[in-house]
Amino acid sequence: MASWFLGYPELAKRQATNGVATARELSHPPTEIVANFFALITLQFLGLADQVKETAHAVNRLTATHGPITWQAAGQVISGWSDAVQGDVGAGLEKCRTAIAAYQKTGNVVRLPYYLGLLADVCRISGELDEGLAALDQALTTSTQTGDQHWDAELHRLKGELLMLKDRDSHLTEAEDQIRKAIEVSCKQEAKALELRAVTSWASVLQSQNRPSEARSALRPVYEWFSEGHEFPDLISAKALLDKLQGK
Repeated sequence: MASWFLGYPELAKRQATNGVATARELSHPPTEIVANFFALITLQFLGLADQVKETAHAVNRLTATHGPITWQAAGQVISGWSDAVQGDVGAGLEKCRTAIAAYQKTGNVVRLPYYLGLLADVCRISGELDEGLAALDQALTTSTQTGDQHWDAELHRLKGELLMLKDRDSHLTEAEDQIRKAIEVSCKQEAKALELRAVTSWASVLQSQNRPSEARSALRPVYEWFSEGHEFPDLISAKALLDKLQGK
């Protein structure tokens, strides 16, 4: 997970895959749960929805008999995100809602901002924008209260995206502020993966305002920083936008 945040997606995937393989060789269920659970989160970071689905099944199978209910619920949130990204939006949204309710019922707040962020992303896909914005507000409040702020940049970016979808003309200034905040937080945390997402969103805003030169100047250095992982969704999206801005 740390490798992904720092901007090394190929390394992150390799480490996650190796962890699962080693745990399987040990045939020790608690170790398998840990390896699969953190591989699941890493694959979601990478945006690999199809592989998320497969690993979520493994987590659900293992936690059904050996794992804590919080990990069962967390696995279902991530599985719901995967469903929505792959086109089963209604089922994905309902799965996220149910799983987060079960998670919160335990009183556990570990990684809750991240899970609420996934719900918000599914709400973005489904068009349930008010629900998504409420989830983001709860996530940001929780991160402030607990100090678990590793996902704050993405929460601010998503809030900007949802505000523009809700009413671009009315909320543009607030949306821009949220995306700039995402860039600021990701840079401060040296979270290159989240910086790439935030700057890609910012470049898209600039493009929509007929400011292609500024958009290119913002996005190109961040994209070119990455030395690996160009086959993963975030870098593919950034490259597609950069090509468009450069008239390719």
